[in-house]
Amino acid sequence: MSDETEQQPFATVADLEKRWYGRKFAGADKEDHVKVLLEDASDLIRRYPGHRRCTEATLRRICCAVARRTLENEESDLNSNVTNMSETVGPVSQSYTFGNTGADMRLWPSEEKELGVGCQRAWSYDPFEGAKP
Repeated sequence: MSDETEQQPFATVADLEKRWYGRKFAGADKEDHVKVLLEDASDLIRRYPGHRRCTEATLRRICCAVARRTLENEESDLNSNVTNMSETVGPVSQSYTFGNTGADMRLWPSEEKELGVGCQRAWSYDPFEGAKP
């Protein structure tokens, strides 16, 4: 069983507001929804074993980024996750390609790298003294 700190989200609604200039969720009807998204993002981050080696600031930043992308995808008519966009003027044409159309929570490759994905770590084991990093 995990301790109390393992169940706390890495970021608060106030942290998200500070990183997303002009947006206020505290006191709004969306505050509870944003809290749940921050909890879900924290749970997603905890699935990466490298999260234990990250600073609190890194975990807070990644948590806010994941929650913000999810909110943007929920609120936008045109998803913020457009990976390719093409428009033509004469006989009108429009084309969009979306990277994450389901709006599910994901970490970007740069965030996964910060959590230790793809990083190697060397260590040795001395049978008389135990493991050494």
